[in-house]
Amino acid sequence: MSLATADFSFGVCLPMAVIYELVAEPSALTLTQSHGQGDFNIRPFSILIVFSAASLLSIAAIALDRFTSVAQPLRYNHFVTTSYVHRFVLAVWIYAIVMGTVGFISQPAPPAELLITWLTLFIFAPSVICCVLSYWYIYMVARSHARAIHSVEISLSRGVCSVHRNNEDQESPASSTIIATTHHPSYGLTLALILGMLFICWTPLLVSAMLDHFARTDILNREDGRALASAPILLNSLVNPWLYGFRSSEVLFM
Repeated sequence: MSLATADFSFGVCLPMAVIYELVAEPSALTLTQSHGQGDFNIRPFSILIVFSAASLLSIAAIALDRFTSVAQPLRYNHFVTTSYVHRFVLAVWIYAIVMGTVGFISQPAPPAELLITWLTLFIFAPSVICCVLSYWYIYMVARSHARAIHSVEISLSRGVCSVHRNNEDQESPASSTIIATTHHPSYGLTLALILGMLFICWTPLLVSAMLDHFARTDILNREDGRALASAPILLNSLVNPWLYGFRSSEVLFM
């Protein structure tokens, strides 16, 4: 629900932020940045930063929850209680609000690349590290379980074949291949999609900010550069409902 709320709010507020930035009077743009092609107002986009941060942190919280369910299956219900989840979600949103607005309350406004570098270090990087480590552990455990299940299936299949083939103790290669293909789990593809979309959607903007800040490039100072670097973030909120509403059950209930 936290992830859905963050993505839905991002989609609702995005048009309003763009309209405000385009039609607001110059006197209303109290927080601007001078770029090569004019002033860029970052104030209306601060709320989008908060929702994006909440979305990333919620994704990391989901990964941590699934890691706990796999690493401590017998004690999971003891660790993850309703009150604990409520407090954790509240902490996620408070952290997102603080980290997402701390750079926008200063006067004069800091450069956009500095703000994005701040968000990279304190939101994106921790979230990605948490997701990668958690899902890597889940993948290794799931692969081990799949191999064990496949071995049991082959043993059972050989036992059935020996009964129906007058005690023949060899299974045909074709039969073994059919079993392996039919029961091949799709959790690996789901994990790849979750992590792949996370990197695809957020890497262009964050790498551009890092290059502008450390290599003194001029990517985000141009309107076309900002648009191309920021566009994939919209895709993240678009695909999250599909990933976590329809595909993630393959990992959650593996």
